[in-house]
Amino acid sequence: MALARDAEGRWSQVEPGTANAVEIDACPVCNGAWFDAGELDVLAGEAAQVERALDPQARASTRHCPRGCGPLREHDLPGLIRTPVEHCPACGGIWLDAEELEQLFGD
Repeated sequence: MALARDAEGRWSQVEPGTANAVEIDACPVCNGAWFDAGELDVLAGEAAQVERALDPQARASTRHCPRGCGPLREHDLPGLIRTPVEHCPACGGIWLDAEELEQLFGD
């Protein structure tokens, strides 16, 4: 799925390859999403610094990086999301479940 800011500054879905679009890998089965390094901060707003807010304490995860880097690690995002999120220590990507997406971006 590709997202770009509209004239009012809101993110909306656009065709892949659109200039200045952020392309998110979304799962049509569970509605979760994979954010490559930097994409989550772009969508949440640089001021939020979501990716830099990851608690440095990590735990093993049962998920593996969709980019093929290996096992993901669970991190807390204090003050932003109540459940741990999965992060790839190699490529810096972050997986958010549907509930975590709602917590971060929901109204």
